[in-house]
Amino acid sequence: MARRKINAVHEGVPGPLVDYGERDPYDVAKLASLLLEEPSSWGLIGVEFAFFHQFFNEPLQQELRAMRRLLYERDDPPIPMTSAQAGEALECLSLYWDQMDQATPSRKESRQVTRDSGGTATEVSRRSLLKRSDDLAARIGRGLEKVGLLDSEPPSFSSLHPHLMILALPFSGGKDWGKTSAFGRVANRLDALGQMLPTTSRSIYTALVCGTPLFPPQLRALVSCDWDGVVELYHESYIRIYSAKVRDIRPVYRNLTRMFDVCSPSQVPPIESSWRDGYLPFLEIIIDLREGKVPRPSYIQRAFKLARRGQKFYDSKTKIKDYALEVEAWAKATLRLACGLGVRETLRFWAEQFLEENMTEREIDALYSRTTTSQEIVLVQQVQRISDRVIELRRLIGAIWPTIDDSTQ
Repeated sequence: MARRKINAVHEGVPGPLVDYGERDPYDVAKLASLLLEEPSSWGLIGVEFAFFHQFFNEPLQQELRAMRRLLYERDDPPIPMTSAQAGEALECLSLYWDQMDQATPSRKESRQVTRDSGGTATEVSRRSLLKRSDDLAARIGRGLEKVGLLDSEPPSFSSLHPHLMILALPFSGGKDWGKTSAFGRVANRLDALGQMLPTTSRSIYTALVCGTPLFPPQLRALVSCDWDGVVELYHESYIRIYSAKVRDIRPVYRNLTRMFDVCSPSQVPPIESSWRDGYLPFLEIIIDLREGKVPRPSYIQRAFKLARRGQKFYDSKTKIKDYALEVEAWAKATLRLACGLGVRETLRFWAEQFLEENMTEREIDALYSRTTTSQEIVLVQQVQRISDRVIELRRLIGAIWPTIDDSTQ
């Protein structure tokens, strides 16, 4: 598609946000399609979260490029995929990890389950990933051993978390594993970014390897504990709830505190909860660890139910019509601001991708007429609103983060 340098003043686009054709319009269309397919998963805030981090959060994108150079010696994703493809291909890693971690079916049995499930293209890719998983784990183990980070035998697939396996996938297929020290640095930085943004661990890892958009989290939880040789020192311990879909936090809480004893009813400390209006907004339940004892899950769940009433999470009660209009507004504004399309080009591109089958000949002709239409006026207003929001989000996100090289010395 032809692109032209747009006039940031006369067409209502703030100059600092204009990027003359650096991003592919079809990437914008792919993200819009993904969001329109799953409205209940994102909400209105989730829409801007996805578009902002994918197309307007340049510090984040610079960090991802720096990490790719460190690991893979390239700027672009080594295994480019859509979100759907990445989710299907990598699902087996998490599934297989859960099976091994819980000492449920053996590897032979789990492979048999895959073989018996029908043999679709997705299942074939899963089988190929499973087939080379042990070899990949052994390669990582040998690399760790070379730099003195592993004293024992190379690990099996069961001892490596699937998120780390995602990082290692580009090294499979006979490629030499020579970036082991960088592997650990990148993994640590990705985990830190996942907490800072915030986003899910799987989302930030696949963004690095596959170029997929970031997903807002539903829940994050942490118990931090250090042993100084005499006593255990407890730092921040919490459960943060971001999504209205989270209704029961007892399973997460049990898993988080399984190493601790339970308080007696007479010893239960006050359970603190607070609503934080940051980006993203979340409800925080503080876990009070006193003398290595924690409240029962039922007490935590009761406090959570009371605290969540009336709170607006990023995906709370989103009307489908409002959601679709917001996706369209962000997509069109991104086509203008990040892809460099003109007003009329943006309207034509959107119509070709999403509307053409339902448009009348008169509506199609209007896109090619020389007369300014109401759609163009509305688009200019939408672009201005979105560009103002991008500036606001940049302010909310904070200062530019250090690069991977600076942050891991």
